[in-house]
Amino acid sequence: MTLALSGSNSLALAGPFMLSGADGTGPTNRTINEQNTIAPSTISGVISDAGLGCGIIKIGAGTLVLSAVNTYDGPTTVSNGTLLVTGQIDTNVVTVAGGTLGGSGALLGPVTVSFGGTLAPGTSAIGTLTINNNLTLDGNLFFKVDKSLSPAQSNDVASVSGTLTSSGVGTLTVSNAGPALVIGNKFKLFNKAVANGGTLGVSGGGVQWANNLQLDGSISVTSLTVPTPVINSVVLLNNGTNLVFSGNNGPIGGGYSVLSSTNLATPLPDWTRIGTNWFNGSGNATFTNPATDQRRFFLIQVQ
Repeated sequence: MTLALSGSNSLALAGPFMLSGADGTGPTNRTINEQNTIAPSTISGVISDAGLGCGIIKIGAGTLVLSAVNTYDGPTTVSNGTLLVTGQIDTNVVTVAGGTLGGSGALLGPVTVSFGGTLAPGTSAIGTLTINNNLTLDGNLFFKVDKSLSPAQSNDVASVSGTLTSSGVGTLTVSNAGPALVIGNKFKLFNKAVANGGTLGVSGGGVQWANNLQLDGSISVTSLTVPTPVINSVVLLNNGTNLVFSGNNGPIGGGYSVLSSTNLATPLPDWTRIGTNWFNGSGNATFTNPATDQRRFFLIQVQ
């Protein structure tokens, strides 16, 4: 049972949204397919399910905003696009299987960011996403910083009341929305230490970062010079079926994407992203791709 939202204008649904429907059945997960990538859709009416355990699956490449104090009991799953919670989701489980979870509201149940998903507190503005339960990080993170807002809140924050753990797989991408950063600038992204968070790669903002997440939930600027990675080795393996190339001079622990095109003149935004990975402790990277074309070009792009 899918509610599809499309078009190019913003949409606001202010009335109550009953997931259990007129038939009063459950538990049933309702799918919301937000297809509008130009403007968000907002459900400001309370989402409920008569206690039948009905949940929401968010799909589609657009942004869906939940701004009410919602009472539905079933699970919430983000599979694609962006879900912004500026109100509240009850004690049900929230899973970010793909796409992005953000907002400046509150989540009362446990949250898991799976591999391929992203946690991005705040909205278009810097804000705090409150998780009054456990947070498990197996995916990526995206945080905005703006030191001009100091002494008020100068960065997005994820505030977690329960356990806060990371599998150590994924990247933290920082976007600087304010004046240029300098060495020593420090931003506390979490209200507490992130267990195993020290192995996450941190990049972005035009600087190099020290990862202090496992210590106190913060990051700090260590250098204003960002290394420029280069591809320095190309090898054909397995009778020419696999192309393996290596690069170095990348930011230690930082994330990178591999872009590819059969035409060197193709504008960079139109190159195809064929994979993502992380530079190791020496700033090196290795990537394997099937050798299917007589001519193909590759780029390493720092995330």
